[in-house]
Amino acid sequence: MNSKLTLLGNVDINGSVYKVYLNTSLKHFKRISYRYKNGEFIVNYPLKILVNKEKVLKEIKEWGIKLDKKNRLINESDDFIKIDEYNHRFIYILGKRYYLNENSEITFKNINIKVENKDIFYKRLSKYIYSDLETRFREYEIKMDIPIKYNLKLKNTKTRYGSNSKKTNTIYLSYMLFPYDLEIVTSTIVHELAHYYVFNHSKEFYKVINKYFKEYKKMDYYLKHKIYELNKKENKEDGKK
Repeated sequence: MNSKLTLLGNVDINGSVYKVYLNTSLKHFKRISYRYKNGEFIVNYPLKILVNKEKVLKEIKEWGIKLDKKNRLINESDDFIKIDEYNHRFIYILGKRYYLNENSEITFKNINIKVENKDIFYKRLSKYIYSDLETRFREYEIKMDIPIKYNLKLKNTKTRYGSNSKKTNTIYLSYMLFPYDLEIVTSTIVHELAHYYVFNHSKEFYKVINKYFKEYKKMDYYLKHKIYELNKKENKEDGKK
């Protein structure tokens, strides 16, 4: 007999949202058990036991935090959708919170964008966010005395925040940067521009970075630890209703 799953709720683990499904259809379950698979939690629950939703979600969250510390959590679904303390859904764009309306849309630059699959959403967002990133990019291109004008392209990459193609004079910035405050994104911009002078990651390379961007180490820490906001009070989106 195939198991039938019912959505029990969501848990927020270190800023990422995970779905929790309840499986009560198999009669042979004699005790409660949990498993994690493909970015989702599944709770096997005996039919004879009354489900305590709050207790289950609390236990799943505690277990999930332990898994996260061991780097065993991979959220492949809607990890970019967050839930605040009032159970409102939002996403980050350039360090600001944008809340989803009843149609699962956010408003960015007076344009409504449907929030569905992350890859599809970021592809749509890329044409509206490009000018923000390019303005900062050109600013540091001048500050760093780069004698050529790089091509700037946004790309859906999964492993690197940026790359520099010496052959085509093109710098690529990843869609993964979209949630971060622009100051944090600047660490990647300066990193890639610095490769004009030093095309490796030697001590000389980081000297170039620190010469033009003193906050690099701090911003790079935020990037690596998925800290999207610099100042939560200042960066909350005013458009929430």
